[in-house]
Amino acid sequence: SDERNSGFWGFKQDWSWEAGEKLFLKWGADLRWLSTHYDYLSQKERDQVLGDSLRRWIDTTQVRLDPSGNRVAGYLAARVSLAAPLKAEAGLRYDRASYVGGGQFSPRLNLVWALGKQTSLRAGWGRFGQSQGMSALRVEEGERDFYPAEQSTHWVAGLEHRFAGGPQLRLEGYYKKAAHLRPVYRNWHDAIEI
Repeated sequence: SDERNSGFWGFKQDWSWEAGEKLFLKWGADLRWLSTHYDYLSQKERDQVLGDSLRRWIDTTQVRLDPSGNRVAGYLAARVSLAAPLKAEAGLRYDRASYVGGGQFSPRLNLVWALGKQTSLRAGWGRFGQSQGMSALRVEEGERDFYPAEQSTHWVAGLEHRFAGGPQLRLEGYYKKAAHLRPVYRNWHDAIEI
């Protein structure tokens, strides 16, 4: 038996301001109030032969939870023309989920070097935090608590070219390093997949 209900209401706003030919600013906020209801019950029975006897195993997982909380996010970014062919964008984002505890800052930096009117080189770096969604508890695995936010650091480099007539070609490579990962469950015996 698996009953789950989730709901949220919130407010999100994004702003931007072109402060001149060399400076572009953008900022925003996202506020959400969330609630989820979990009512889960699983009973598995299996028989196992041990020597001359038959043993019955009963495995029960029952979780009833009604978590609620809020998520707050805000960001600020500035794009600047440094020299004729080079533009940079630096930004900072803050995220906090009350049901996880603690917030995290995520800085990022992007560079674009124009090799001509239709070709450019791009490079980027950023650190990102991702809180577990309130409706993402794996109650079928017995989870009752939310995990801390996952963290990842990205490095990206790419080449972009716009052809006459509209088509665009983009080649990118990236490296990603992750930390504080949530567990991934694998059951090789007799899984019940929801």
